[in-house]
Amino acid sequence: MYKIGICDDDKILCSVLEEQIYELSKEIGIKVDIEVWYSGESIQNDMKKGIELEPISAENIREVLIRSIKQKSSADTYFEYQKGNSVFRVPVRNIAC
Repeated sequence: MYKIGICDDDKILCSVLEEQIYELSKEIGIKVDIEVWYSGESIQNDMKKGIELEPISAENIREVLIRSIKQKSSADTYFEYQKGNSVFRVPVRNIAC
């Protein structure tokens, strides 16, 4: 089981990240427990209650970035999103990071 924390004040971004992580965990067959915080203060409050946080190592970040760059360069990969009743597909290679 992997415990993952997401912290950002953008609730939509947090929701998208959370859903992507859940979908990826299903694809690769791992269990995840995701905690979402919308402010640094909320993380501090949970840490005071005894929740332990361990940051991602530099090596793990490097691996994720390398995979992301490879995926972004793929012509067959799309980011899909829905706005109202319309569904949009954007090639990942066209998304600036």
